[in-house]
Amino acid sequence: MTLEEACSTGRVRLLDWIWASSCTSEADRVAQWTLTNYLRSDPRYYRYQFSQSMDTAAGRGELEVVRWLFSHFSGCEAPVGVVGAAVKAGHLSVVQLLWTLFSEARHTGKECTSDCVIIDDKGRILDEKLYGEFFERGGSDNIVCWADRIVLLAAENGHCDMVRWLCENTVEEQERRGDNYYQVMKHVLKLGSDDLFKIVAIYDEMLMQL
Repeated sequence: MTLEEACSTGRVRLLDWIWASSCTSEADRVAQWTLTNYLRSDPRYYRYQFSQSMDTAAGRGELEVVRWLFSHFSGCEAPVGVVGAAVKAGHLSVVQLLWTLFSEARHTGKECTSDCVIIDDKGRILDEKLYGEFFERGGSDNIVCWADRIVLLAAENGHCDMVRWLCENTVEEQERRGDNYYQVMKHVLKLGSDDLFKIVAIYDEMLMQL
């Protein structure tokens, strides 16, 4: 079982067991391949399992699993597909958490990049050769990469509450990433929500003035 597969169960206690059982250095490994051999002792596998697990947990709406991943991993990125998976499936609570994490990282000067430092739960660097620039900036936390045209994706999939929340909370980021509010309004009209159409129209006008 991979960590991604464990995350799909939604069982945090299982994740706790896997984490506690995992080697934290190459010297601790046993003489065969296991998830617990490499999850916390191989930097590339560590990052890979984080991104894959985040995508699965977000797409399934496993809010507590997403929280668990962010509290146990360090120096990793949640790629743009993670936000997209949660939006497409209509998991508003997960999107709200991802937005909070994205905003917190942005406000501390951490930008989404493929370059991150990987450290273990004791703060030790697992791969000193990788991603020195991020480390020099003091980065050790995880970063959420926000997706382009996310409001449009929510509208295309018929999630009115998601569209409303994104309009009310992420308008400046959507302007930076080129969200197409005209297309959003077309989808909202098809959904038959006049109130939401008016809200989207207001934010479309706001973007025109930014």
